[in-house]
Amino acid sequence: MSTCSNLSPMTSWSEAAERFFELSIDLLCVVDKTGRFVHLSRSWQAFLGIPLSELGGRNFMDFVHPDDVELTTRLFQEIGRGLEAVDFRNRYLSRNGHYRTLSWRSSPPDADGMVHAVARDVTDEQAAHDALAAEQARLRAVMDSIADLVFIKDKDFRYLGCNRPFAEFVGHSEAELRGRTDFDFFPADQAQFFRDHDTAMLRDMAPRRNDEWLVFPDGRKRLYDTQKVPLITADGQLAGLVGVSRDITDQTELRDQVDFLGTMINHSHDPLYCLDPQRDFTFVYVNDALCGYLGVSRQEILRSDPSRYCPEMDRAALDELWRLCGADAPVLFETRIRLSDGQLAPVEVSASRVHHQGRDYAVGWLRDLSARHAAERQLREREALYRASIEATTDGFWQVDGAGVILDVNTAYAGMSGYTLDELRGMHVSQLEHYDDSQDVAARIERLMRTGLETFETKHRRKDGSLWDVEVNIIYSHVEDVRFFVYLRDLRKRRRAELILRARLRLAEIARDNDIDTLMTEVLDTAERLTASTIGFFHFVDPDQRTLRLQAWSSNTLKNMCKAEGKGQHYPVDQAGIWAECLRQGRAVICNDYDAAEDKKGLPQGHAPVSRLVTVPVTGEGGFSALIGVGNKAKDYDGDDVDVLTELATMAIDIVSRVRAEVSRRALAEELAHAAHQWSAAMETFQGGIALLDGQHRLVRANAAFFALTGTDPGQVGEVMTGLFTSSADGLDPVLACADAETVIEVGDPGNPGGKPLEVRVATVCDGQGQVDGKVVSLYDLTHVRQQESRLEAMIAELTRSNAELERFGQVAAHDLQEPTRRQVLFAQMLQRKLGDGLDDDSRQYLDFMIADALKMRDMVRALNVYHRAGHTLNPVEPVEMDRVAADVIGTLSSEIDHSKARLCMAPLGEVAGERARLHLLLVNLLSNALRFRHPGRQPRIQLAAAEAEAGMAEFSVADNGIGIPEQYRDGMFTLFRRMNAKQGGSGMGLAQCRRIVEDLGGRIWLEGNESGGTTVKFTLPRP
Repeated sequence: MSTCSNLSPMTSWSEAAERFFELSIDLLCVVDKTGRFVHLSRSWQAFLGIPLSELGGRNFMDFVHPDDVELTTRLFQEIGRGLEAVDFRNRYLSRNGHYRTLSWRSSPPDADGMVHAVARDVTDEQAAHDALAAEQARLRAVMDSIADLVFIKDKDFRYLGCNRPFAEFVGHSEAELRGRTDFDFFPADQAQFFRDHDTAMLRDMAPRRNDEWLVFPDGRKRLYDTQKVPLITADGQLAGLVGVSRDITDQTELRDQVDFLGTMINHSHDPLYCLDPQRDFTFVYVNDALCGYLGVSRQEILRSDPSRYCPEMDRAALDELWRLCGADAPVLFETRIRLSDGQLAPVEVSASRVHHQGRDYAVGWLRDLSARHAAERQLREREALYRASIEATTDGFWQVDGAGVILDVNTAYAGMSGYTLDELRGMHVSQLEHYDDSQDVAARIERLMRTGLETFETKHRRKDGSLWDVEVNIIYSHVEDVRFFVYLRDLRKRRRAELILRARLRLAEIARDNDIDTLMTEVLDTAERLTASTIGFFHFVDPDQRTLRLQAWSSNTLKNMCKAEGKGQHYPVDQAGIWAECLRQGRAVICNDYDAAEDKKGLPQGHAPVSRLVTVPVTGEGGFSALIGVGNKAKDYDGDDVDVLTELATMAIDIVSRVRAEVSRRALAEELAHAAHQWSAAMETFQGGIALLDGQHRLVRANAAFFALTGTDPGQVGEVMTGLFTSSADGLDPVLACADAETVIEVGDPGNPGGKPLEVRVATVCDGQGQVDGKVVSLYDLTHVRQQESRLEAMIAELTRSNAELERFGQVAAHDLQEPTRRQVLFAQMLQRKLGDGLDDDSRQYLDFMIADALKMRDMVRALNVYHRAGHTLNPVEPVEMDRVAADVIGTLSSEIDHSKARLCMAPLGEVAGERARLHLLLVNLLSNALRFRHPGRQPRIQLAAAEAEAGMAEFSVADNGIGIPEQYRDGMFTLFRRMNAKQGGSGMGLAQCRRIVEDLGGRIWLEGNESGGTTVKFTLPRP
């Protein structure tokens, strides 16, 4: 029990210690004597970014910066010897790769050798300390580098420090000054002067400034501007004072003048500047206006180079400007100045040379040109808008002053009047007005100044003296002096537009009757009226663009001007004269002097004389579709006439196209109705049945034969055709359910109600999108076909029997006739030898004829036997190498080849599907013919070749340079016993045998001529 009571406090203390470890924001740890972590607070995990489970058992030296390892190791050894560590710092590595600075405090190891330590993260504190040290070093460097005298005193006025210039001024080092007062270095009255100012500043605790004359050890006396401020510590306590003294001796001499001049210049609203050319054109002075304009303080400007604010003013430009500067007249130039917001503002700058106290300076002013540039830009924009506005309108425009003089005019009016723009500017209005003189114009001006505007119609006089109708609109403006804005509209164009509109309505009415001739005549009559012409014509262009179809002439042309005929005739464009030149050039052509034209080709008989002419091509889809022309105007044609013709022609072509489309539509409707009637007649006269079903297999239409063959009733039109070709009436016939189909229904089929054999064909009908829209069912009565098939089968049986008998007869003739012919030849020859010389000439000749005919009969019988055998396949078809067959044939015919001195050329022939023996006979016959029928005047030459043909066939050729076969005999040379010339010998069976062999193997054979004058035999055989 006593043991338990003693352990209870210990347990409570351990729990409290563990809770302290968990809650501490410091880094608590316990390490053994080897440096391994035994226990750590949770704050280590947040600090290093490593879980406590991974830190336990690791040596704390694993995380120490390499540069701190030696020092840390030495300290840990000292702790082991019983020393205590306080504020020891080293760097620790965290998981993110950065080192943090820790401040350690630890006690000596306890009885079990454990070391308890506490660390705190002082990384930011160390960084601040290092930054402060660096800042102090920089401050010392700055203090020593400036020319001002800087000193620091405590609140007892003893020196704490100073910069190098102050030490040089006193003549003692900073170390000698520390702890001593002014009375130790300066005369008593001067030291008292310093002390009084120091005391006053500390009493008021405010900065104090005063001028002080100081004497250097070398005797120099300089005036210094001294400013003293209290030195306050971080905790707000007074530590002393800091003083800065600046040499103002040179400045003091100019201070009065500068103050007066600065006051005067600073009151100027213009930005002013002064540059010192001898100091790289640095700013010597700028006034408040320039500072405000640039948006920069005066101190910053004075420390800056001019090129910072004026990028265009580099050193070379400043040197050139300085060279141009004079004392009498300033140099003015425009440049751009960069303002505080980075924008470049346009300015005008003046620069003058000023001499002051033995030195030259550049002085001048700046003037902002932004407003002037904006005004100029707006003025240009308004001028461009004004010019674009008056030039864009098709109406004329004047700007007139109060005296009636034209100040400005647009191009449209210049084109109307015939004057140039320069001629019109400066003219008086009365020079162009037909009705008003200068007094009338003046009266109108006075009236306008009261009323403000006026509109009236008048006539103007062109440069050539002609008059034209004008609508005038005048607006009075008094913005700048007296101005009148006058708008002038050519009434002729408006009236023409009204006439063209009425013509369009008239043409639309005529078009309702679909009378193109009347329409064209009305178009040409309108064109004559609007252009004041007496001739008008309109001709269509054929699609080939090379031919004209003469179409229409105006009423006046046909009545009074031209008796030439030719409507509907075609006229070549290249033969037409000036009137078709617009088609050749592709644009409107005006000819105002027909007699002087070079391209005219004369006028046909009865054509009226032509003085002037204008023609316009009319554009169509594939080029030009027509041309329109007018002629014999009293004065020259111009662009207005071209516009009128173009609009009328375009209007006419549109209406003609609509009329033609309507005529075509009606013709097509009539043609379709006629075709429908013909189709109905054709369906009814069609021997078979035909019907049209829609997409749901409803009967749309059928002929009488269909109803008769299917046993249906015409009243079923519109009904679904169920059970038509099947015994089941519940569903659709499978023949109709499928797409395209073809089948035969015999007499005994249950779905054949007509009782006749039928051939049924079903074809689908698709719409424009390819979707099935219906089906066409065709029925053919096969009764007559079946009867013909029966007769044909009987005929085939009869022919088969007859062919068998002929085959047997051929075999008997080819075999049994050989013996009689042989014996006939034998006995005739024996009789000839027995009688010998006892035969007279006639008997001997008769006997020779008998022997020759018998031998001929024998050869024919043998050839017939060979022909018979050539038509029968003795062995199955197999792959045969034609090259080897040809080689065997050449060996067989070697004696004949040598005797004729023939030259054979053979290309590779390859394999074919056939019988070797029959192919051997084929080549023997062909080569024998080439050798037998050779030309007597040239050495025989035979070529064998092969080439691939279509469908797996090979095409062979045997070409010779023999006597040849005329073309008219070639087709008949394959007939049995056919010879071109009996004197050449042969039985007439060779080519017949060749044809039988080739055709039996599935090929064909034919004859051709060749370049050598001989014959080429070509035949095809299948490849294996």
